[in-house]
Amino acid sequence: MFSFIKRLISTDKGHNSVYSRDELDSHIDMAVEHFDSRLKLISGYRKKLAPAVEQALIYADALIARLPDIN
Repeated sequence: MFSFIKRLISTDKGHNSVYSRDELDSHIDMAVEHFDSRLKLISGYRKKLAPAVEQALIYADALIARLPDIN
């Protein structure tokens, strides 16, 4: 019953990102390899890490956009 209620109120509507699923998965794999490859043992680790990795990418892109032009 709780899973039914969770599905009713869930806002997860699939992948809705500025990054492609392949690009996001690539960055997730890179992060997992650099931090702890045992994270791959966790069921659904890509889905669980996707929001954090996506926010990190958005933040990094914003920082890069603020760099002064050196031309």
